[in-house]
Amino acid sequence: MENEMSCGFDGDSDMYGLGIRIGFYIQWYGSIAAAWLDKGEAKGMRLANSLFISATFLALIIQTPMNTLQPVEIYIILLLTYGAYYYFVPLYLWRLAIGCSPLWDPSRWGRVKVSHLFSILNFGLLVAETCFQLWFWCTGIHTLPTATDCQRYGFFFAMIPLDAPAFIALNIIFNIILLICCFVHLCLGAKIIRPPKWLRKQIRRANKRPPSEERILGLQMLQTVLNTIVATLVVVATELTIRWNNINEVNDVSTAGQTIPVILAVGLVAHLLYVSLFRPDDGNSGSSSPDTIDVVPPTRPPPRRPDPLYVFPVMGPPRLPPGANR
Repeated sequence: MENEMSCGFDGDSDMYGLGIRIGFYIQWYGSIAAAWLDKGEAKGMRLANSLFISATFLALIIQTPMNTLQPVEIYIILLLTYGAYYYFVPLYLWRLAIGCSPLWDPSRWGRVKVSHLFSILNFGLLVAETCFQLWFWCTGIHTLPTATDCQRYGFFFAMIPLDAPAFIALNIIFNIILLICCFVHLCLGAKIIRPPKWLRKQIRRANKRPPSEERILGLQMLQTVLNTIVATLVVVATELTIRWNNINEVNDVSTAGQTIPVILAVGLVAHLLYVSLFRPDDGNSGSSSPDTIDVVPPTRPPPRRPDPLYVFPVMGPPRLPPGANR
């Protein structure tokens, strides 16, 4: 016990205090739930989450050269700002299992449309964070100063020494693979390269004969389950890392810097619940007001097409196909 106390240290609550962590957690789960409650609100929550990540990541870049953060603290902050991107691990494993078929790819039949501008901004943030991750695992973890000589720990489904060669190599390989995927998406978007012939054939088949609404709904549910699992694992990893490394002064919300993120996140979720439960449907939801009568017979919407390859998927809710019940 004495050794554990001597290895503890006071963390930077302004970077990853309890209020900030709770703000991240609420926004993650709120964004996932928003897809099934109100897709209009889901876009706003996704934007708010991206701004929250951008602000925290910018603060991390500013603080790192000042040597005010220990490697384990940077690791915790990266868990928060990079947590949503770990969704790509199960997504790409699933894509490999299905042979990249758009008919079985949940990210290409999303509930909430990913705009081209948001995809570009999200792509830029992902590349910037991935490059920082590579620097951290290749150089920063070995050169950044530490307050004590105590062993620090990270999370990989167990307590792993943060400087273990296998753990470092695993993170480096993951980030290199993700950068390669980013480069391929960039080339596809710029039309520098074309998808292979077999993949173009599958895309044409999906355009002509899209999957049934039941299958699309099942894929959307699969993506929601994957998102929830990833978010939960990142929450567990963050909290256990703080506990394993005996980090103090980061588990209260007694300051404005901690209460503001919590209040903002709770306010977004409360607004989502209010809109989905109490606000009457508008014209965009597909239903008319009680005082109006539809004089134009409904028409069947055209078949859905899969989202293009160059639209980079985000850890957010999938999009509902036209004509499906909400």
